[in-house]
Amino acid sequence: MKGGKAMAKERIKQVTITYDLDYVLEYHYTTIDGKIDRAGNHLKNEKSVREWYMEHYPQDDMGCEIKSKLKWDELFEKLRCGVFTCAAIGVEDSLIRDRIDGHLCRMLNIPHMVLDAIKFRD
Repeated sequence: MKGGKAMAKERIKQVTITYDLDYVLEYHYTTIDGKIDRAGNHLKNEKSVREWYMEHYPQDDMGCEIKSKLKWDELFEKLRCGVFTCAAIGVEDSLIRDRIDGHLCRMLNIPHMVLDAIKFRD
């Protein structure tokens, strides 16, 4: 029988709803290409949140209000620390929030419910 940490590592690799939040919060997650990323390096190399949003939703005029220098790794760190997405990006719009949260989940390869659990944990 495997210990707690070994079980958590196996769980995070599976596409299930059983995620060990402590493990995810320590940046242990499976990237889209199947590799385990401990430091969140692939988030650091991405465009800023605003650049990504404006590229994918050019018709949305409110996209230019997103904090211009906010990177994806910074956003995830803010969410881990209890800051809500709208406060972190500087825009109080639920559609923008949902689009950004959705893309972050795809980059982290985690279900949206796991991101919600991270944001709304005690």
